[in-house]
Amino acid sequence: MPTRTPAKQANYGRTVLINQLRPGDLVFFWTGSGKIGHVAMAVGNNQIIHSVGPGKDVQITNLKSSWYQKHYVTSKRLFE
Repeated sequence: MPTRTPAKQANYGRTVLINQLRPGDLVFFWTGSGKIGHVAMAVGNNQIIHSVGPGKDVQITNLKSSWYQKHYVTSKRLFE
């Protein structure tokens, strides 16, 4: 992927429904800036892996938690 910003990354790949995520799919979220500002990777069982910010530990989070449900924008599959 030739870009590093989540908003631009969301333009790549094939859109997949949130209930059809596979490990490795990218999941994009709105942030307080009013644009796509956060990306995570699906790891299976409604879990995503991501970092909440620079210098922060990588976390595994339940995709069904309220913040992620409220801020979900789209999901993309880069590899079939």
